[in-house]
Amino acid sequence: MKVAVTDGSVIPPFHTWTDHPERNISMDDIIAGLTCEEWTLAKTEYDAGPKYKNWKYYIKTKDAEGDELLLLISANPERLSIKVITTW
Repeated sequence: MKVAVTDGSVIPPFHTWTDHPERNISMDDIIAGLTCEEWTLAKTEYDAGPKYKNWKYYIKTKDAEGDELLLLISANPERLSIKVITTW
C-alpha cells in the first residue's frame, strides 16, 4: 500500500464525496488510514461481476485525527494502484 500512496496511485472515493459528504472524509484521512501502522483487515470479498472480477478489502484503520475509519478498497498489483471504493 505504501508504494501506491508514495507514487500518488490512490484513486479517490468519488462515491463517498458525491453521495455521502456528511461523512466528512478527506484525502488526508484516507492517506493517513492507508499508511497507519495499526490497520487490520476486517474482511475480504471477491467481486465476480462482469465489470470488475477482483478482490475487495475492508480495512479498519484510523484517519488523520486518530478516529476509526473503515476503507473499502480494491488493489491492482500490476499497476501498483489502490482504488478507494468507499469509506465510513
